[in-house]
Amino acid sequence: MLTTTYPIVPKKVQLNALNSTHLAQYYQEQLGFTLIKEKDKIFSLGNRDADILLEIFPHAQKKVNKTSGLYHTAFLFPKESDLAHFYKYLKTHHTPLQGASHHGYSKALYLQDPEGNGLEFYYDLPISQWDINKEGQIKGVTNRLDLSELSQLVSSTAPDYQLPRQTKVGHFHLQVGQLDKVVHFYQTILHLATKQKINHHAQFLASGLYHHHLALNTWLGLELDHPHTNTQGIRSCVWQCHPTEITAIIQRLNELHYPYTNKKIGIELIDPAGIRLKINRMD
Repeated sequence: MLTTTYPIVPKKVQLNALNSTHLAQYYQEQLGFTLIKEKDKIFSLGNRDADILLEIFPHAQKKVNKTSGLYHTAFLFPKESDLAHFYKYLKTHHTPLQGASHHGYSKALYLQDPEGNGLEFYYDLPISQWDINKEGQIKGVTNRLDLSELSQLVSSTAPDYQLPRQTKVGHFHLQVGQLDKVVHFYQTILHLATKQKINHHAQFLASGLYHHHLALNTWLGLELDHPHTNTQGIRSCVWQCHPTEITAIIQRLNELHYPYTNKKIGIELIDPAGIRLKINRMD
């Protein structure tokens, strides 16, 4: 939900797929996404509210070089019991996990889809439990999540499980080569503030008081190619903001002579890592 606390937030992720049909089936059958629409092998998937959280495009070119791009897309559940139901659904369908962590401000499960796109599904702890210093920095940790304890929150998961209502994209996590340059872009253009730094190799940024709407890391290396428009993986990160905020963003872009394209519902531009972002006006 957009509030004055979070003037700009992630809306959905768009992926380029080698086989969009098979990838869409994975998200529906293994992860519980709802198919909202399909046309010309472009699949729009989301939650029970029919909110589109993911769009999959066909005919991608296979990624051959190390490029900047997606580390993972993180989908946020409204309740901890939703995370528990999701975990039980994964177990029922033998969907492998890559990790499960308690971050101090959230509890998260990590996976990877068949085309190598990273995924996080998480629940936020109450903000009263976050470790926030007087400068607004939010300390995160990576501790093992007790999955047996998580399982005990719910008795069973329905066979026709779907991502619950109010599930949304909580944040994007991107791989980049020149961290400082990309961080400066998002601070200057989107007015995201750094909430946490990790050893000069990663930063977590947010709009308002959140722990992060965007994470950036250089863990793949410092010399990364830019992805092509149709390269397998990330196609674009789609953000949503109030009309007044998008007006302010456009003004900042114009002042810096930074290129962008006007679209019917917002603007489109490419960040310094070569990753496309779309900024749409609130529905």
